[in-house]
Amino acid sequence: MTDEELPFLEASDVLITDPMHIEKAYQALCQRLPQMSMFSYPDFKKCMYIVASRDVVVDILGVKSRMLVPFADMLNRKNEEVTIKFDI
Repeated sequence: MTDEELPFLEASDVLITDPMHIEKAYQALCQRLPQMSMFSYPDFKKCMYIVASRDVVVDILGVKSRMLVPFADMLNRKNEEVTIKFDI
């Protein structure tokens, strides 16, 4: 991520995402899936930041998970957690 790209991420929680968590996830994936090494760590990190900038919290029966939800990611938000709640 370049200095010029940082202002575009101010309204998301991407900037507080722990880089060590991303690196550990990359290393774990490379250990379990040898083909994962075809992707460089910087590319993996960039993709993780892209997904993190669009994910929302989904609450299903009290269990919260972060995931991509079509159209819900289009909600304008300013450093706020968007939660979608489902009671099944």
